[in-house]
Amino acid sequence: MRDVIRALVGLFGLGFLCMFPLVIVYFVVLHRMFRILAERHSDLYQRLGSPTLIANNTVINGLRFQWFLLTRRYIPLNDHVLTRLGNVAFLMTVFGIIVSTGLLISYIAYGVILGPPPR
Repeated sequence: MRDVIRALVGLFGLGFLCMFPLVIVYFVVLHRMFRILAERHSDLYQRLGSPTLIANNTVINGLRFQWFLLTRRYIPLNDHVLTRLGNVAFLMTVFGIIVSTGLLISYIAYGVILGPPPR
C-alpha cells in the first residue's frame, strides 16, 4: 500500500507540472472571452462586474463569471466564437477541479498513511 501512495505522490508533482501550462492557456481563453463580452455583449459584461484577469479581479466578479461559465449561460448568446471559447474554458475548469481534487486527496492520503516526514 505504501508503494501505491508513494506512486500517487510522484503523480502529484507530475500533475502539478502538467497543470501549469494549462493555466496559461486557460488565462488566454478567459482574456479572449472577457474581450468578446466587453465588445459584443457589453450589458452582460457589466452585469458580470466587468471582470478582467488582473485589474478588476475581485472575488465577487470571479464567482459571477464562474457561475456564468459553469451554468453555460454563454450558449444562448448565439455568438459562435464566444461559445467555442466558453466550451473550452468550461472543460478546462471541470478538468482542473477533478485533477486538483485527485492530487489533493493523494497528497492527504500520503500524509495519513505514511505519517509526517522524519525530522
